[in-house]
Amino acid sequence: GESAADFVAKATSSEMARIYRPLSAEPARPRGDIGPAIFFCPVGLAPNGAPALCRLRLHPCAGFSDTMPLRREAAAARSTIIVLLFWRVPHGDIAVATSTIVDWKVRMAELRHLPVPFRPHTVVLAFDADEEQASMIQEFVEEHAPVVQSSTSFIIADEDVAAESLRGLADEAIASHAKVMSFRWSKSELVQKGCCAMM
Repeated sequence: GESAADFVAKATSSEMARIYRPLSAEPARPRGDIGPAIFFCPVGLAPNGAPALCRLRLHPCAGFSDTMPLRREAAAARSTIIVLLFWRVPHGDIAVATSTIVDWKVRMAELRHLPVPFRPHTVVLAFDADEEQASMIQEFVEEHAPVVQSSTSFIIADEDVAAESLRGLADEAIASHAKVMSFRWSKSELVQKGCCAMM
């Protein structure tokens, strides 16, 4: 819902976003703009010892008619992360929590329709959920595994925590991609070394 646009606006105006945004990159976007945005974050060290940066294109799906950026290409799927977002839901408001999870279930239909090799990395990020809401989220994650690979909860919902959650997702996706590539290379008769650069 609209919380996706708010989350993107918060993350892209965070201190991390300001520090790592290249001078040539587009400026932070106004709060009302719900189109794709770019977010840069550190993800370890490059071979030369300098901080490595990851560029995330954030594509908020704020309305029912907004489609997820899904493509039927394995390489595109490996570089896509779908975030089911629980952001700024008031404590005790089970109606809004239920509505959020119903929206997720609609999105799950889109994901389940894709063949397994084309399914993107899918996670739940929950911010400031109360105990009952957290239980509802956990039930959803268990019901939709293995399409939903993980769920992470944060106690605070502010711009710096939003940015840090995106950095964590980038690390998780890079590690997951590296594990898949390592498995594929070890199963291959031709072992290739040093041929892959993560960006």
